[in-house]
Amino acid sequence: MGSAPSSSSYYSGSRGFTGSSYGWGPVYRPWRYGYYSGAFVPVYGYGYGYYTPAPGYAMAQGETYVRPEPSNVRVTLGVEGLYSLSTTNGSGYVLGLSGLFEGDRFGVSIHAQTIQTQLNQLVQLNAHLTFAFLTGKYGRLRVEAGADTFFAEDLIVMAPTGGLSGQLWIAGPVALEGSILATPWPIFALDFRGGVVVGIDSIGLRAGWRVQRLEDRGIVPGTPDDTRGCTQLNNGNWSCTDLINGPYVGIGIAF
Repeated sequence: MGSAPSSSSYYSGSRGFTGSSYGWGPVYRPWRYGYYSGAFVPVYGYGYGYYTPAPGYAMAQGETYVRPEPSNVRVTLGVEGLYSLSTTNGSGYVLGLSGLFEGDRFGVSIHAQTIQTQLNQLVQLNAHLTFAFLTGKYGRLRVEAGADTFFAEDLIVMAPTGGLSGQLWIAGPVALEGSILATPWPIFALDFRGGVVVGIDSIGLRAGWRVQRLEDRGIVPGTPDDTRGCTQLNNGNWSCTDLINGPYVGIGIAF
């Protein structure tokens, strides 16, 4: 795997005329192709050949190749499922939809999920601004900040959330992904995930492990019907905890 070309160069990978002899000549492959392309390095990405190839371009002697300008925004849409092994509220599942709209550095992340356990049902909507402070041919690391909204039977609350997310290329079409997000107030939430992604053309297959802890900190008055996983506070209210812990699988597509 060679070094990434600059934003004004081209990718070598299809037969063409190089100037003095026939060989493997320069061919433009748009950066929007490939699940990894554009998210890490414009033009190149790290899809390791899992791009939709362009036809060979035969260059005449002394001809200068001019690469078309790529789109400035990359869109990734995904769906995810998780089986929870939580011991606090019994087993359950999580179904989620996500969207990431990202430029060279700045982006917007949107995520919606429903959490169903043996004791509780919860819907969560997230909207975050992202900034990639580390980006290169080996991956991307972002800081995220925004608001998470939680909907339960007796609770609707919006809370500030921040954290880190990123991907790290290993080799070929394989990468590691991970994130850690925290909500400090008025409830407490901690969401951690780590997994593996396999990129095939514009499709990404994802699998890993996720842990999410939600604690309402007694903002719901009264005594819950079931106090398992709950602690009574000094004001008489109960602080109850939901723990989501288990494997996830997902699929994404990049545009």
